[in-house]
Amino acid sequence: MGELRQKTKDKNQKTKHKTQNTETITRSKKLETDITMRDFSIYSVSILNILITIRYCWLLYKGKTKPALAMWLFFTIAVGMSLITYMANGGYSFMDNILNTTDIIYVGTVTIAIIFWGDKTSKFTKFDMGCLVAVLLIVLFWIITQNHVVTNFCIQGILVTVYTVRAIICVSLLMILMLRIEIISKQKTVEQDVEQ
Repeated sequence: MGELRQKTKDKNQKTKHKTQNTETITRSKKLETDITMRDFSIYSVSILNILITIRYCWLLYKGKTKPALAMWLFFTIAVGMSLITYMANGGYSFMDNILNTTDIIYVGTVTIAIIFWGDKTSKFTKFDMGCLVAVLLIVLFWIITQNHVVTNFCIQGILVTVYTVRAIICVSLLMILMLRIEIISKQKTVEQDVEQ
């Protein structure tokens, strides 16, 4: 009876040891996969943002785009504060939020490029001034309170609002243009039918 207990105990220990080894190997493989995926994300996001930055600056240099300095200045401050508050809230590194890290390089570079090659006549619109004031108030709030989470959420809210408003305006203008083209096309068709 004692021998049977000992054999069962030994068998259970061997099974437990095998299970622990299997879990260790599985964790090790998962860690390798995670590191590989993290590296892939870092490289791919960095390369894409670098290519976008180069392309946009090239178009700016060639005069094929005329962005508003105010909006890019707003983006630079907002993205910079987003990264600062994200990193200040925990033990994060620049690589933990690679999109935000490369975005600050992107918007900062474009802002500087606009200063050198951009349209000097572009003025701050009321919308641009409103966005800039809102971001500066959020920065002031952060300086006073050092509340990283609330500041980050406010910055993200401003960015989403600006992107949404700009998108709505652009889509609305495009739809109005399409409607106008449709109306003109129908008028020409009616005129041609009347002539025949």
